[in-house]
Amino acid sequence: KTFLSEYEHVKTFKDSPPEDKTNSAVDNKLVGKALKFFQENFDPSSVFSVKNKKSDDFLREKKAEEASDIVLLKKALDSIREKTSPSSVFSLENTSSNKVFFISMQTVVTLENATISDNLLSTLLTRTNLCVGKNVSVVDSSKQDDLPKSTEGEYFGVKKEIGEKMLLKNIQQIKNTIECITKTIAFGGCIVNLLSKIKLGENNELDLFSLKTHTKNQIEFSFFEDKRSISIGKPKNNALWVCCRPSSKAKDRRRK
Repeated sequence: KTFLSEYEHVKTFKDSPPEDKTNSAVDNKLVGKALKFFQENFDPSSVFSVKNKKSDDFLREKKAEEASDIVLLKKALDSIREKTSPSSVFSLENTSSNKVFFISMQTVVTLENATISDNLLSTLLTRTNLCVGKNVSVVDSSKQDDLPKSTEGEYFGVKKEIGEKMLLKNIQQIKNTIECITKTIAFGGCIVNLLSKIKLGENNELDLFSLKTHTKNQIEFSFFEDKRSISIGKPKNNALWVCCRPSSKAKDRRRK
């Protein structure tokens, strides 16, 4: 939670005056106002995609009170986007901070000695270059809206092909087992592969254990090769779905 709610500006704007005199309206005061507006109105989980959002869309969604504010804030946000490059390295620890971090898919995020929510883990797996160290635990998220919604063509808020590629890459990089405390495991699609990297306590009771995938391409069987067994605690209800979609040729034959 600390990671999503606390960010750090990679560059200080007071030391970066506008290069063009025509942009003199974008001064420190405006930038500060824009950042305050950003922090008050932007959902924390959206910080990962803010650089992919157009300022116009962001401002229209948030409905600034006055048209003059919209113009000024648009300039300030554009200035932030142009002058701020994402962090290249970020380490998440159990420490409080008032700093603000801008994160991209190129950012190396290190988890070590930390407890995070399941939704945050999913976001990091699909949106950053994640490195999982020792003593990492995952717990149920208290807010279901922490996680960007998955829709058709998207995977946790990013394009499906990009999100799945990043997800598989990050799962493969996980060398240490992630300890979990949860009442529900419901993995679908590529995230099913995460099962090979997690560990549930023997006394952890699951209300539901569900795995679902639609194509065999979503399962990387090599992730499970070195696992003779996987601990899933004490599940009350099990559900295992493996539904492979037929190829287009098979569909054509059935039509004929």
